[in-house]
Amino acid sequence: MLGLALVAFKEWHDLMKKLKIAILVIFLVIVAWIAFRYVWVSYYNRGSNYMASGEYDKAILCFDKSIKIKPKFAPAYCNRGTCYYEKNEYEQAIEDFTKALDLNPELVEAYYNRATACYQKKEYDKAWEDVHKAQSMDYQIPPDFLEALRDASGRER
Repeated sequence: MLGLALVAFKEWHDLMKKLKIAILVIFLVIVAWIAFRYVWVSYYNRGSNYMASGEYDKAILCFDKSIKIKPKFAPAYCNRGTCYYEKNEYEQAIEDFTKALDLNPELVEAYYNRATACYQKKEYDKAWEDVHKAQSMDYQIPPDFLEALRDASGRER
């Protein structure tokens, strides 16, 4: 009888060890998943810091990583577009501003940013469209940009 009790206890003890290991593995998977889901923030913040210091290539790489993890985060596209704009890569900038607006049509800065990129490409009608959209959302367009756009396009509005 005692032998059977010892065997049952050993089986129960082994089962408890396996259960503890399974719980630990599940816990670690959950922690890793949570950490991975929010690592995009660190890439976005790092990219923003690089962008602020004029290190646009490094910023673009960080925004790329942020976008890969969280592809529907419009500000990452907007900031990456700004980096491309600063590198005079206006077509890529316009694509990113457009993507940002597709994801979040209320991201008013993207309209202004896209207008400036269109201006650089001499696409004045498109620039005016974005200026009007931004203004309709109460965004204050810098007067010097409006003056430059008026002069270049030959239009008042």
